[in-house]
Amino acid sequence: MHSIWDRAPFRPGSANAVDKAWRDGLLILDANVLLNLYRVPLATRNDVLEVLEACAERLWLPHQAACEYFKNRPAVIEEQFDMFLKMKRTVEEGCAGPKSCAVGSPC
Repeated sequence: MHSIWDRAPFRPGSANAVDKAWRDGLLILDANVLLNLYRVPLATRNDVLEVLEACAERLWLPHQAACEYFKNRPAVIEEQFDMFLKMKRTVEEGCAGPKSCAVGSPC
């Protein structure tokens, strides 16, 4: 029986080789890895940053990825701020509406 890997351009190798690649290999970031730090909850952001710090000596940020990050960063920050304002308005409008809230609710 043939394996899916028989015709693949990449063969994963042994479990030890894969483990070694994750443990010792170069980790190449793209812009979205960094931009997504603005999009995830704080706890997730801290977890990702902790992993990146642990692998700092093996990280590489290509020039193009850095350019894309700096180009798109303001828009991502604005996007997140707009989402916050929209959510805030929704909550304020909900609490200013008819007082049919459940007993004990902040409305």
